[in-house]
Amino acid sequence: MEKEINLKKNISGILEWTVVGKVTDYGQNVTLFCNVPHCCPEDSGWDRWTPVQQTLFIDIKTGRPNKKYDGKVMKDGYTLIIQNLTENDLNVSYSCLYGVTFGERKFLLKEDVFKSTSPTNLIRTVNYLIVKLSKNSMSKVPS
Repeated sequence: MEKEINLKKNISGILEWTVVGKVTDYGQNVTLFCNVPHCCPEDSGWDRWTPVQQTLFIDIKTGRPNKKYDGKVMKDGYTLIIQNLTENDLNVSYSCLYGVTFGERKFLLKEDVFKSTSPTNLIRTVNYLIVKLSKNSMSKVPS
C-alpha cells in the first residue's frame, strides 16, 4: 500500500513527454518519452489528437506494434516510436497516459524532431560548395 501511495505522489503532476534524439530527415524514426518514475505496473498508453482522439496504445506492454507506431517500457517511463516520420506526424498533439492519469496534449513540431543546423555550420557548408563549384567550373575552361 505504501508503494502505491508513493507512486501516486510521483505521478500526481502532469505527465509530459519529450523527444529523445532528433533526426535529420523525414523517413527516420522519432521517439517520444513519457517520464513515469518506477514505471510501469499500470497501463501505459499514448493518444494522438487530430483534433479527434486516436488511441495508439492502451498499454505499451500488451499493445502490438504496427508499421507506424511502436513503443517500449523503460525503468523510468515508456516510449512511443513514430516510424517513418512524415509531415502528417507533425503539428498534431500527442499525449501519454498512465493508469487513469492523462498527460498534457502537446504539439509535435518540426523544431522538436529535427536537428538544427547552426549558422556557423551552414556558412561553412555554403562556402565549401562555392569553392567546389568554382574549382569545377575553372577546370572546364578551355585552354
